[in-house]
Amino acid sequence: MVQVTPLSIVTNSLPAGTQSALYNAPLAATGGQAPYSWSIIEGTLPAGLTLAASTGVISGTPTSTGASAFTVGVTDSNGQTNTKSFSLVVVQATPAPVIVTNSLPEGIQSAPYSAPLMVTGGQTPYSWSISEGTLPAGLTLAASTGVISGTPTSVGTSAFTVRVTDGNSQGDATALSITVTQPTATPTIVTNSLPAGTQSTLYNATMAAAGGQTPYSWAISAGTLPAGLTLAASTGVISGTPASTGTSSFSVRVTDGNTQTNTKALSITINLPLAVTTTSLPAGTSNSPYNASVVATGGQTPYSWVISAGTLPAGLTLGVGSGVISGTPTTIGTSNFTVRVTDANSQTDTKALSITVNAPNVPVITTTSLPNGTQNAPYSAPPLAATGGQTPYSWVISAGALPAGLTLGASTGVISGTPTSTGTSNFTVQVTDTNFQTAIKALSITVSAPPPPPPPPPPSTSVSLTWTASTSVVAGYNVYRGTVTGGPFTKLNSTLIPSTTLDYTDITILSGQTYIYAVTAVNSSGVESLFSNEATAVVP
Repeated sequence: MVQVTPLSIVTNSLPAGTQSALYNAPLAATGGQAPYSWSIIEGTLPAGLTLAASTGVISGTPTSTGASAFTVGVTDSNGQTNTKSFSLVVVQATPAPVIVTNSLPEGIQSAPYSAPLMVTGGQTPYSWSISEGTLPAGLTLAASTGVISGTPTSVGTSAFTVRVTDGNSQGDATALSITVTQPTATPTIVTNSLPAGTQSTLYNATMAAAGGQTPYSWAISAGTLPAGLTLAASTGVISGTPASTGTSSFSVRVTDGNTQTNTKALSITINLPLAVTTTSLPAGTSNSPYNASVVATGGQTPYSWVISAGTLPAGLTLGVGSGVISGTPTTIGTSNFTVRVTDANSQTDTKALSITVNAPNVPVITTTSLPNGTQNAPYSAPPLAATGGQTPYSWVISAGALPAGLTLGASTGVISGTPTSTGTSNFTVQVTDTNFQTAIKALSITVSAPPPPPPPPPPSTSVSLTWTASTSVVAGYNVYRGTVTGGPFTKLNSTLIPSTTLDYTDITILSGQTYIYAVTAVNSSGVESLFSNEATAVVP
């Protein structure tokens, strides 16, 4: 007898994807009897991705960003099944790097040369290379910094193509050239730019010139250096400790041994000291997407971020170029770590931080009872309510049944319809949040028969009276009613009946009664006559 182990999905988490970039991640299972068949049981994959039923590979090119929660099911050849919930985060694609340098300064034979290549976008660190052609003899390109430097040894124009590749293996290339000329009889300042500095941090940069007759003498001919910096007249070294931030523009003048001069306009930017300004990070929830940024100020961008000590919670990563901590944490607890930021001038700063990952917030159904209904009448009740968990919720009847004719709205929690039978129905409602946490509540609805119709109104009965006009001049008439001959009588009309009206209808009678009526005439002075002859009416 062959014993088959239980079927189980062993993949615990899925790597994050990048919008518009190919994605491929296999799901794995053990136990059961191969081959396996895979499917999405609940929820959806990120747009652009599919799950291969026969291999369990999730692949494709995600077209939008965000976190998608879903449940995967696997079935073996014996019909055994197993399910597991996952979350897959798709992050925004990092733009490809673009070289923004479109020309390079000329060089002078036998004079120091330095020019940085500039790039935007992409993911640091960058890597630089010459993909076609060659640099002028004596110059080299630093692969990590993109600085072309050295001392050219021959004159002429060299054409070449530089290529940059970022941390995501995306690249860009551009064609450039450098022309190297012979030294002139007069000196020429060959320094084209000066590096940025940091407030309260030692600064040192050397001015360079070619041609003319050494020794050179250096001076600031216009503007001023940043506060705290000085220019050494004999060496051309700008050094010191910058005292304030900002950009200072100035002109440097070099004078050679024959008193020939040359000037160049330059500037130096002094930045605030590099500092991580994030002091704390928000807590996360196990198996829920997490996204938080670590922020720095000062220094010279772009920044580069790493974890220098400790570790992030399992399932989270730190974006090297963005400082964004993202992913889906898979374990509960507090992780302590240190982040380090490095700027373009290799200045660094660190900050000790921590992230606490909490257990999922389980939803709780707060509806405790439901109103009764009436057979064959529309049913109305407030929507089922829940708190906690992660909205939106999904509602189902997990046990029992609603009264015939009623349904439960899965997305709204509204029970509605027209019950068709009487009695009490007991059932259990279940709510599920987006993290697949659930809660249940036992409820009931009693449907009663409709009340009997009201009795029909009594038949309409009335007595119509007519009389002959008085032979005297009168203002009007009064009608009286009693129940025995000779009275007593009660006047029925509230206002005097006009003399031109010789009839009256009594609608205030009851069936089975006998009524005696009499009429009086009233003159213009208000004097009322004696009762007329009596008339008897028997009401059936």
